[in-house]
Amino acid sequence: MRRPLLISHNLSYSGAPIALLAMAKALRRLGEQPLVVSLTDGPLRRYFQEAGIEVGDRVNPAAIAFVLANTIVSVPAALQFKQFGVPVAAWIHESLYFFRLLQASPNDCGLKDLDLVFTPSRFQIEELQPFLSANAAYQLRNTVRQEWFRPGGSDSLYAVTGQWEQRKGQAELLVLAQGAARNCAFKFIGACQPDQYRQSTTGLQHQFLGAIGPEQARLEIARSAAIVSCAAAEVQNLSAIEALIAGRPALLSDIPPHRSLSSLVPNVFLFNRSSQQSFNEGLERLLDAVPDLEAAEKASRIAKALFGEAAFDQRLGELLGVIRARGRPNSSVKQFQDA
Repeated sequence: MRRPLLISHNLSYSGAPIALLAMAKALRRLGEQPLVVSLTDGPLRRYFQEAGIEVGDRVNPAAIAFVLANTIVSVPAALQFKQFGVPVAAWIHESLYFFRLLQASPNDCGLKDLDLVFTPSRFQIEELQPFLSANAAYQLRNTVRQEWFRPGGSDSLYAVTGQWEQRKGQAELLVLAQGAARNCAFKFIGACQPDQYRQSTTGLQHQFLGAIGPEQARLEIARSAAIVSCAAAEVQNLSAIEALIAGRPALLSDIPPHRSLSSLVPNVFLFNRSSQQSFNEGLERLLDAVPDLEAAEKASRIAKALFGEAAFDQRLGELLGVIRARGRPNSSVKQFQDA
């Protein structure tokens, strides 16, 4: 039986490779035997292997049913399989912000040559539509697993996730926290303490956990009082969804994916990342929400229904038929609402 080939740009603990691991597991639940290759190796490899998913180096095109690239970086490698008549799709985890950061165009990645494009959020389809083939784009939300709901050993710190980078806005968040009327200390998950904060008395109250595995990260998020993000750009904030499922409220920058999440799931509060007053107001609302168990349970139920395995498997199963039809439009496949 021919099998799906999933191509990742790396196997780090970052969002896109973790999303690919979730997809590979879903494909197995749907009776497929996916093969994963990566342009760069990393610590996530063992998680694929422990899940019984093969991570290989050599690929026989005759054994491949379809190819799915997981980021725009891996699209050129995936498109090589079109010469063998293999349908090629991509699950794009980037927005136009990413291209502007690289001073590049989506046209440079060959997106128009893809048979199908999936995006976690609807706003990406709208942004990328001029660079895609007609009727090629569908939404495929990420699936999020969170085993914990307000576990014991919880702390008063607010979780902030991701490597230290401009896009994630950790430096801006520390400035906002310093100017806040109420104390807020952060637990930085995935980031080490930057050199410029080593002697900072403000920085000493924060924790910097560095790169940790997905299971430990989910537990640290669940143990936190809430989650906060000052990101300038996201596609779908998986950590915020993990926090909501764990019964923790979220204070997020007012950008399209966060705005969409707030419209779908309660206990999400937005702030203007360039306004100290807006952050202060959002922080007050967050503080009020932290002890509200009823609101936390409601948000958890809704988030699970939207981003749990059952919803993801159903949607992926629908899209498998579209992939095998080489991306021909299928009116039976519905677009999700934005999220």
